[in-house]
Amino acid sequence: MDKIPMIHNLSKEDLIRSIKELSMSYTPHWRFDPDNPDIGTTLGIIFADMQADTLHRYSELPLKWRTDYFNNLHASLEPEQPAYGYVSFRVVNDEVQGTELPAGTRLTTDVTDNAGDIIPVETREDVFVAPSTLQAVYESNDKLDYIGKLWDETEEKPFCLFWLRWGKFAASCFYDWTRFSV
Repeated sequence: MDKIPMIHNLSKEDLIRSIKELSMSYTPHWRFDPDNPDIGTTLGIIFADMQADTLHRYSELPLKWRTDYFNNLHASLEPEQPAYGYVSFRVVNDEVQGTELPAGTRLTTDVTDNAGDIIPVETREDVFVAPSTLQAVYESNDKLDYIGKLWDETEEKPFCLFWLRWGKFAASCFYDWTRFSV
């Protein structure tokens, strides 16, 4: 749930300070002195304590109302699941044979959350990074007795996987993510 701001954020000390300042202008013959309290000062301290508690409880009401609303709907939060996505790796040059990245390898990103904190990203599985590039993509369909070239490296446009004009396949477009840095 979103963090709801406090409606009034006055503490007991703020209220006592306010009572002290106001007492100087409204009752110049009487001094509010918490160190040496008389009956008026004692009542002011009790008032400040009760008012601070009331303001604190009042600021929590919207969260309680929202919680009660969702509880009455019998709604609950889904369990947390990590996000996932695709990442493109490159080796330093073509002379390197490749390298293995173990699962849990942290990756650097410039993606931040709403608070401005960098979102941690790591690999879920072991990955072997090799100096290879995609040169062509072919697709086949046994039912239609079809084999065809879907894309080759001379084309500069994205292509769709799992799609044939006469078939009923879901289209899923593939872009050359090697042009973007991670």
